[in-house]
Amino acid sequence: MADFELQQQVQRLHRLTVWGRWLFVLGCWLVIGSASLWVLWDDIALMRQYFTWTALRYALAFNYWPSIGLAFCLAITGAVLVWQSRNIILGLSPRE
Repeated sequence: MADFELQQQVQRLHRLTVWGRWLFVLGCWLVIGSASLWVLWDDIALMRQYFTWTALRYALAFNYWPSIGLAFCLAITGAVLVWQSRNIILGLSPRE
């Protein structure tokens, strides 16, 4: 009986960890991502009319901090996706 309760507690902790990570990703996109996109708004408007890869490259190259912010948001999102995919495919490791 204690093993069943422990398994339920582990599953509940894992579910809370998943929710916490996705809430962190959402918060990063709402704060950092939206601020980065706001700074890049003029460049985005220009690229909507005349999109070239060079325009995108220069918009990101000459706006250092917004580029770092977007890269951080993309990296955090990718890391959480890989972590959750690994847990879905392989299950929880014994250490976890």
